[in-house]
Amino acid sequence: MKRKLIALCLLFLAAMTGRAQHEPGTFTLYPKLGVEWSKFNNDEIAIATGAEANWVDASYRTGFVGGAELHYQFSQFGGAAVGLFFDQMGSKNEAEADGGNLNLKQRLNYLTMPLLATFNLGYTNFQLKGGVNLSYLLNAKVKYEDSTIPIGATDSDPKADYYAHYEGTNTGVFHRFNVALALGASYEWRNIILDARYNFGLSNVYKQDNKPSTRSFWLTLGYGFKL
Repeated sequence: MKRKLIALCLLFLAAMTGRAQHEPGTFTLYPKLGVEWSKFNNDEIAIATGAEANWVDASYRTGFVGGAELHYQFSQFGGAAVGLFFDQMGSKNEAEADGGNLNLKQRLNYLTMPLLATFNLGYTNFQLKGGVNLSYLLNAKVKYEDSTIPIGATDSDPKADYYAHYEGTNTGVFHRFNVALALGASYEWRNIILDARYNFGLSNVYKQDNKPSTRSFWLTLGYGFKL
């Protein structure tokens, strides 16, 4: 039993420390697909409830991310990568008030170019990476639903129904370019790579508001092709 346990531990250690790194001076292309969770930081909307207004914070919404990165190995322990991705950033504000619901969803479709430095953790298959994302906004879409404000209420009908609904494009209210700090880690096994990344927006999202910036998480799965 002890021998089997030792053998399993050795196999696990071999998998963890097997040479997934590429030789210095080589290029590897990684097509990747995954999921993105994003929101606008410090983005609040107000709901009027009587004489006061309740402020509703933004929360994360789910989107798609897909593209490819080209990695160059400078040395045994470091390299650089450049990529091009289509990613869906956005945000949502949801609340309940006065027996109704408010739902505001933003979807921003970007072309994003990551510029990254990569660092191998010794001889393991783990890699740390950091750099910047340069994003260009292709288009933006908004969906707004509000049933929180009872407009038209009278003594005979104190609970008059109110419902506002709007869907459309609002690309013009956002800046076309977005810059974010990108930090992440990946694990590669037999050319299959799992990559987790956090992107911290450095620029304003709205043209008329200098507070909100983007926050997003990427989780992608890819495969490496040696060139």
